[in-house]
Amino acid sequence: MTISKQNIGYHRNLLEQIFENNSSLLDCPECYGPLINDEFSGETICNHCGLIVDEKAIDPSSEKIIYTQKQREKRERTGRPIDVFITHLGETTYIQYYRIKNPDLKRIFVWDKRMKNTSSFRALNHGRAELLRIGSCLRLPSIHLSIAMLLFRKAQEKKMAKGKTIESLIIACLYYACRKLQYPIAFKELVNASAKPNVNKSQKAYRDVFQAFTLSVPPLGPETFISRYCSDLGLSFKFEQNVRKMLKKIPKMQIMGRDPKGIIAGIIYLLARKDENLKITQKQLSDLVYCTRLSIRNQVKLIRKYVEKV
Repeated sequence: MTISKQNIGYHRNLLEQIFENNSSLLDCPECYGPLINDEFSGETICNHCGLIVDEKAIDPSSEKIIYTQKQREKRERTGRPIDVFITHLGETTYIQYYRIKNPDLKRIFVWDKRMKNTSSFRALNHGRAELLRIGSCLRLPSIHLSIAMLLFRKAQEKKMAKGKTIESLIIACLYYACRKLQYPIAFKELVNASAKPNVNKSQKAYRDVFQAFTLSVPPLGPETFISRYCSDLGLSFKFEQNVRKMLKKIPKMQIMGRDPKGIIAGIIYLLARKDENLKITQKQLSDLVYCTRLSIRNQVKLIRKYVEKV
């Protein structure tokens, strides 16, 4: 937000540290005139030349209860904040056809409808709906969905949807967001939650997106999946601590290049066999971590070399 002479009192402590008295930074950059804040439109305007220095300012005041129509007109907000899930970023019109009486306006409504019926607009709407549906099914955080939607918009601008399904492109963007924020989730889990699950197409879309934008993500370590899998199996906190202790006994050089989900599944299987009250099968673990039972058995053989015999 641009700091002007109207809100010096609000930022008094900050201004005393940064700005000197009568600083030109508090005036218009064109004519050096005084700046005023329009609270209704959220704009900072020069009082002399009318230059708009800043717009869409955030109102720091709290919401107040509205009792009368006059208070509603005075305290009315300009609308919801712009986010990546708005298809046209709030720069659209909405015309109700049944209220139109002028034939010229009816023609405007037809053209407005045709402009919204373009392929890119339909793809954004379809991708947004699919992304929100997958996020609701898997209960993903909103920040992951926002990053995935932003990446999907950039992929649409590069016309990367040609030859791919919208579902596979959404899965690729969402998997990158989860990897970027170190969220423990398997790729097949996202594919199975899609409306049109296809592992090969989704993997190809992820490679194309990764190469087109030269992305980089940190590798997911086995410790990332411990809390989630122990919680899904209903295991105690003490059992989770034992899993972490056993994982530390395995050299990191032996873990590199292996499936981290399979390593955690192997450790859980070994510790569950030691506890008589727990009955966790390899099939139950393979369905949870999306890997084969043969992979779990191979990880168990590796783990037994570095830990005590169970």
